Amino acid sequence: MESEFPEIGAEVKIDDNDDMDVEIVEEVTVPAAPVLPPPQVPKPSSYSESMIDTIKSRTLSILTGKSIPEPIFLDGEKARVYSLMENAIRFGEGNSCIIVGPRGTGKTLIVESALAELAEKYNSAGSQNNFITIRLSGYAQTDDKMAVREIARQLDTVLPNQGQLIENKSISETLNQILSLFDRADIDASEKETVSLVFILDEFDRFCSTTKQTLLYTLFDVAQSSRAPIAVIGLTPRINARELLEKRVRSRFSQRVVQVKRQHGMNDFWAILRNAVTYPEGLLTLVKEEDSSKKLHSDLDLETVRYWNWHWEEMFQAGPLRDHVERLFHTTKSCREFFTSAILAVSQADPWIDPNDFVTDVFERGVADTESFIEGLSNLELSLIISAAKVEVMFDVDQVNFNLAYEEYLKTAKEQREALRAVDLDGMATGTVAGFRIWSRGVARAAWEKLESLNLLLPVEKSAKRVAKQLASDTSLDDEIRMARVDVSLQELTNMLGNSHHLIQWTKIRR
Repeated sequence: MESEFPEIGAEVKIDDNDDMDVEIVEEVTVPAAPVLPPPQVPKPSSYSESMIDTIKSRTLSILTGKSIPEPIFLDGEKARVYSLMENAIRFGEGNSCIIVGPRGTGKTLIVESALAELAEKYNSAGSQNNFITIRLSGYAQTDDKMAVREIARQLDTVLPNQGQLIENKSISETLNQILSLFDRADIDASEKETVSLVFILDEFDRFCSTTKQTLLYTLFDVAQSSRAPIAVIGLTPRINARELLEKRVRSRFSQRVVQVKRQHGMNDFWAILRNAVTYPEGLLTLVKEEDSSKKLHSDLDLETVRYWNWHWEEMFQAGPLRDHVERLFHTTKSCREFFTSAILAVSQADPWIDPNDFVTDVFERGVADTESFIEGLSNLELSLIISAAKVEVMFDVDQVNFNLAYEEYLKTAKEQREALRAVDLDGMATGTVAGFRIWSRGVARAAWEKLESLNLLLPVEKSAKRVAKQLASDTSLDDEIRMARVDVSLQELTNMLGNSHHLIQWTKIRR
């Protein structure tokens, strides 16, 4: 029976008199857009060593995290965060928000870029600081007491003459006493303006695990009541971070959530990386025209900068750099991994980048003690550890269990089996397809235990409270939901396998 619908990709003509009449005219094939090389930029006729050192110094500063590039593709998110913090600084509005997104998507970049602009605008040299930034991390300050001490320490460096920073027995009393220094109701009328506080809580979800969430409750309560001009910004990779708040804490939260997403296109991913390693021509022009006091950039010329930028684009068209960026894009999509690998290439530039330095660095960093274990694994064991590493990247978590890994294994195995059948030229199952087998849960469970015995999967230690609860109920944790950490990253697995390995396609993430 002939189908009533046109084939996908066919051009159709709609009769104006009958909306249901569809005529297939012809099949149209749309050619893929060619990848055009960047316009040729001539190599500078002359340049000094100091010019190259200046460019390399700025690039390395960004790659090592000492300075930040201008964020791209994040204008809307940055504007929301900037507005929230500026309202606290300029108008004394207390407010709070959470920035949610996978690791490496620019959450910290948004905050630091906004803070840098606000500092230039409101904390200019020679004038009184209009706001103070307090930075806390859920990794460093593991409980509320440590967090309060860190707040007092950071404030003491900015306000050394304040004698009231005395720790009380109660955490909430101590924090309230610190914040009372900025309470507008207690400031003398002679004071022209108050000093605002901007709290940056990195790894925000870890602060939610503290008892009673006293720190968060106090900060949100002060921000909501506007007793003191403070802004509280939380950064977290957990999409359900707001649900981790207790009911009383959530009621004080302003319910503002800024979501940051990954760039899905290869060109967008490269644009982010290129933005970090190239020198902005606009910055060079601005320095030369407006501020001759910035000696760091005063010895550069436009010809040298343009060739440096063009050389990066030329290397990306084909060769080791292109392969390296594609490998990152199809596995971790991590800008930080690229920055780490680019440090060697930029440091050894003489005067221009050698693309082969990326090959050297990738292979040197990929060699580890774990590689000897990987080479001795069976196909099933290797497939499972790849699946577990993919789950960690796809869901941006640092723990995985057998159920999650086996589900990903089944999904990828079925996709690969169908792909093998599709490329069979003779129309009959080849030896590869015929021998392709999807193993049962029981067999896979034994392979999972083998990976645990090799310490390629590290069990996560249970908390004392959970152990006590387990002993009281006289039950044991199901092995299939027991959480573990993968001791090798997806990027390392990709490097160890190489492009010729028959399981290399398993390391690619298709979203």
